[in-house]
Amino acid sequence: MKILHIVPESFTIPHLRYLGSTKDILGRIEYFADRALDVDQLVVERSDETLLERLRSVPLERYAVVFVEIPVYPLSIEFIRQTSPKTKVICRSINAELYHQLHTFLSNSTYQWRNGAGVFSSFLSNLRLLKGSHYRLKLDYKCGNASNILFSITDWETRYYWNYIVGSKARNLPYFLPAKYEEEIHSHVGAKEDICVSFMGVNVGAGSFLADSLYNFNKLVGGLKDGCPNWRFMATSDTSDVGSDIHLTERITTTGFLKSPYPLLSRAKAVAILSPYGYGFKTKILEAIVAGCYVLLPYQLKKRLPDMVKPFCIEVDLTSTASFKQALSQCMEPFPVGNPNTGLKLEAFAALDAALQ
Repeated sequence: MKILHIVPESFTIPHLRYLGSTKDILGRIEYFADRALDVDQLVVERSDETLLERLRSVPLERYAVVFVEIPVYPLSIEFIRQTSPKTKVICRSINAELYHQLHTFLSNSTYQWRNGAGVFSSFLSNLRLLKGSHYRLKLDYKCGNASNILFSITDWETRYYWNYIVGSKARNLPYFLPAKYEEEIHSHVGAKEDICVSFMGVNVGAGSFLADSLYNFNKLVGGLKDGCPNWRFMATSDTSDVGSDIHLTERITTTGFLKSPYPLLSRAKAVAILSPYGYGFKTKILEAIVAGCYVLLPYQLKKRLPDMVKPFCIEVDLTSTASFKQALSQCMEPFPVGNPNTGLKLEAFAALDAALQ
């Protein structure tokens, strides 16, 4: 079996090595290598027109399967189906885009409200995001229905989003942390300290999901005042551009941009992901768990996680300092036994095996 694997060029950029989509794509590459499959990789920018032009010179009939990362290429997928009808097209989604874009609208609007903007003015200034959600829904619909199989990243999104759009074509392909990252985490062995970290990332900015998480983290840590004196609180990456609504409490130390988050993870006991916004799968959750950290998060996020991940997650009420304090207390308990990454990987490999039959 010969496979053509179409990946976005962001996958090749070194400083995006820890980006969620990069790690997700590497999961597919790990599977292909494990099964000793014959794979050609086609790296393209996120442009349907550019990919279509590249495909015109590709002998598509040679491939039993074309695996397309990210559903943003409807014309190209249609071209593959028409040019080589026997080729199976599989498309991978990392977000329920309609919901995800609506959350982008809410996150940006919330940021503006916090900084004194009115409801109407916030709505108007973010209207383009609502239009964008409609556009991304159309892309999901076209790409999903043109493909033979659409792989969703979580069972929740398969059930409550993709099944409505593409029906039985939707299947669950859970995210797992590829072996090279898991090995890197385990190479940083250190004694656990009472450290709670709010991990930022590459796309930090005013109104972003990460900025909202930092805002809530800062509010809850500030609410502790002198409580939980044994705990240290940290925020990673460059937090200078997250917006004027965040003035970090003295109890939070900023680390600046980290070449790798894993040395800090090896020391921390807890990772705080304290925003209800965003869909897909927050890959920091699995990295934290593999590193032996509890994950503190709101119920809106926890309810959409795979069941095998939930025992390692502690729910926090974002409006309650007492809830945050209780969550920190729970982090002092023995860490649950098991590695959910192993189970998710087995499930993902089984889903891919079935799709390639």
